Amino acid sequence: MKFQLAITYPGTLNDVTTMLTDQRFYKIRAELLGIKQCNFAQKDEGDTRQIRSVALIAENDFPENMKKFLPGQIALELTENWHLSDREHIHSEISVRTRSAPCSLNASCVLESKGNETTRTMDGEIKIAIPLFGRKIELAAAARIRQVSALEQAATKRYLDRIGGAITTHMAL
Repeated sequence: MKFQLAITYPGTLNDVTTMLTDQRFYKIRAELLGIKQCNFAQKDEGDTRQIRSVALIAENDFPENMKKFLPGQIALELTENWHLSDREHIHSEISVRTRSAPCSLNASCVLESKGNETTRTMDGEIKIAIPLFGRKIELAAAARIRQVSALEQAATKRYLDRIGGAITTHMAL
C-alpha cells in the first residue's frame, strides 16, 4: 500500500536537519511511543549519515487484528540514510524491517524549507505479505503511521522547544 505523508516543522532547514539526524531526537520519539528497549547506531560516511535503531515492541502494542499474526515480541529495525550535501533540499531513505513478521516499509523523503518552516514529504510503501489479510493489516499500519506522526510532533516540540510555531501533518493514502 502506497502512502504519502507531509509534516511541517517549526524551524529552518538546518535546525530540522540537525534534529532529524540527532540520536537524542530518536530517543525522545521512542520514549513518547512507549518503546522501552531501543538501541541506536550512527555512521557518517562522506555526506551521508545513517541512523539505525532497533526497537523491541511487545505484541500488546499492535492493533488487535495484527496480534494473531505476530510471534510475540517484535524487533523493528529502522534505518534512515540522510544525504546532507544539498543544503537547499535534504534527501533521505527510510526502511523498516522485521525478521519475525512478513512486513516492511520503504520511503523516500525530502526536506524543504520556506523561511522558519521546513516540510518533510515522504512517499512510501507498506508491504504485508500475509495472504487474504495483508491489505487489512496494511490499513491498520497506515493508521499507526498517522499516530506516530502525531507523536513525532510532540517529540519535535520537546526537541525544538526554543522555536515557536505550529507543526502540521497531512497524510494521503
